[in-house]
Amino acid sequence: MAPLSLNRVFLAGCIASHPELRFVPSGKAVTEFMLEIEQDEAPGHALTTQVFPVIAWEDLAVWCGNSLCVGDRVWVEGKLTIRMFKDTTEHVRKECEIVAVTVQKIDHRTGPLKRAEKS
Repeated sequence: MAPLSLNRVFLAGCIASHPELRFVPSGKAVTEFMLEIEQDEAPGHALTTQVFPVIAWEDLAVWCGNSLCVGDRVWVEGKLTIRMFKDTTEHVRKECEIVAVTVQKIDHRTGPLKRAEKS
């Protein structure tokens, strides 16, 4: 039996950069944007913010490029990838990114959500 293997990411956050729709030489649509996630810290501490690059392909890319704006709250489902490339100085770089399978707009709430406190 093969060992268990799973690569699935679920994130909810705000669009932090304008989604950029473009087409690669093969004609496939691709859209890239940054997703900002606020991480819950212990009570009394400031929130920590992390930003993740998200990439969408084909029909999803077209939808993201035409429907999403900076500040929109979205749910992203996809897989984590590490891409290697050479920069302009010929140094090999690695970039971790989320390849989206699903992107959905979610309701913007007017205040922070609070966890139920234990009695």
